[in-house]
Amino acid sequence: MRRILLNELFPVVHYSAVVRPGESSCTAWKKRTFIDWQIQMAVAGGIRYEFGDGDDFVLAPGEIALVEPGIEISQTLTERETSFCCVHFLFAETAESEPVQLPPRRLKLAEPELFHALFLRLHEAFRTPGNIGEALASGIVRELFLRMLLPESVRGNGADPVKRMTAYLNEHLLERPGRMELARKFHFAPEYVNQLFRKQLGMTPGEYVRRRLAHRAYRLLAGEGLSVKETADRLGFSSPFYFSRVFRAVYGVPPPGFEFINPFSSAECARHSEWRESRHRHRRIQLPRASRVPMRRGSEQRLSRRRRE
Repeated sequence: MRRILLNELFPVVHYSAVVRPGESSCTAWKKRTFIDWQIQMAVAGGIRYEFGDGDDFVLAPGEIALVEPGIEISQTLTERETSFCCVHFLFAETAESEPVQLPPRRLKLAEPELFHALFLRLHEAFRTPGNIGEALASGIVRELFLRMLLPESVRGNGADPVKRMTAYLNEHLLERPGRMELARKFHFAPEYVNQLFRKQLGMTPGEYVRRRLAHRAYRLLAGEGLSVKETADRLGFSSPFYFSRVFRAVYGVPPPGFEFINPFSSAECARHSEWRESRHRHRRIQLPRASRVPMRRGSEQRLSRRRRE
């Protein structure tokens, strides 16, 4: 069973590459033995791996491979237009700690876009000169390696990340968790959290929380007969005025006189998105002011005579 010490996860990056379709000058690498670690991700096309111990596979798009030092290996691109990212590194020697099991050689990623973004950041950091670039690259490779150890990083393990995050939001609704807390809790970049929510739900985590609060407020107002102030206090709003603003943004009417509309229905989500887009579009458009060309005195006299006639 392959294991590594957690305290050894301080990588020193030797090489980083982002190869786009058609950019590779070589399509096959003969058998050789790596002296360092390699992590490689296929973005398009495929890469055939053949190991000296008899193991072989084709790395497909959305999959990532880990190769240990001292392993004999040959690699071949299955297509000329293959695109991939890779990094070579060694771990710095440190004091011993509790060992952890290494990930398998090939992983089918649940979120390949996240790993691709990490490789792009790594490549930029590797090209940054000086100690700062080395430290940035080391930190990104460490994150890359640790994410490969997470069960939820592998396709088929764990639930959909947006479902897990919305379940967390629903459970801690009154605490108003935002994208920063979700990023820390679920080990994502804050920008990636927003991207996931917009892609699947058409809204940010903050908008999702406000819609859930408005939906819960409806049940308190209509079901339990609470007043606007009591509902605002129960849900932790700073004032009834702010609560009314949030409620009106979701339902389109203030709390005292509303009809129930499900804010999470597909039609309502589409209506809300169209309203937001039209609002921003109208803000950007500046209509020209109407200009009035003054009439000459003679023209005004002739127009006056025609009207009298």
